[in-house]
Amino acid sequence: AVVSTQSTGLPQRLFGSQPTSPEAFLLFVGTTIFFVALVIGILKIDQCPANSMLPLTLVALGILGLLWIGLYIARSLYEDESERCLACLISFHALLLILWLVVLLAGSYWVYKSFSTVQTDSKFIQKEDGSRSVHPHFCHALVYWSVFVIISLTWLLYALISCGVCYLGGKLIRNLTLAGESTPLNEGGQAEYNSRPGAKGYTE
Repeated sequence: AVVSTQSTGLPQRLFGSQPTSPEAFLLFVGTTIFFVALVIGILKIDQCPANSMLPLTLVALGILGLLWIGLYIARSLYEDESERCLACLISFHALLLILWLVVLLAGSYWVYKSFSTVQTDSKFIQKEDGSRSVHPHFCHALVYWSVFVIISLTWLLYALISCGVCYLGGKLIRNLTLAGESTPLNEGGQAEYNSRPGAKGYTE
């Protein structure tokens, strides 16, 4: 009997033999967060007179996040295709990463600069003549805190990744250093264990 090795469906091609893997869960959570951010930014596009760029930041983060996830899925689907196709997908990923960093830096400046002055609970202020006007520092709570949480969590994630890379890099360098110190060289410039009878690589 001949056993077919082709994929049996989209979930298997994306996540292997376990569609309920942590990878699938993270993709679902990421898609949900970016989609909600996009919807909030569009619906509340004019609800932040304190800084009109904050709703646009939400829209940009939502679009870039969804495109990133879409390209990740595309790379998973075409991992066995031509190198040219994969090169195009990787190039788009790199471009999205650059755009994401630009939006992240600009959004960080806007959202943290407004932290001490922004008003999220009172949209109007009462004037002396009894009329009301929109508070110049008002920003809808969903807009401001969505941007604040997404950007803060992103920086936290980057910090954790950086700490992990530094820790693993330092551990690797230490292990390599200890391995080099525990292998002395003989007069011939070769590792001493190679000159001992019974050692691997020993020749008479």
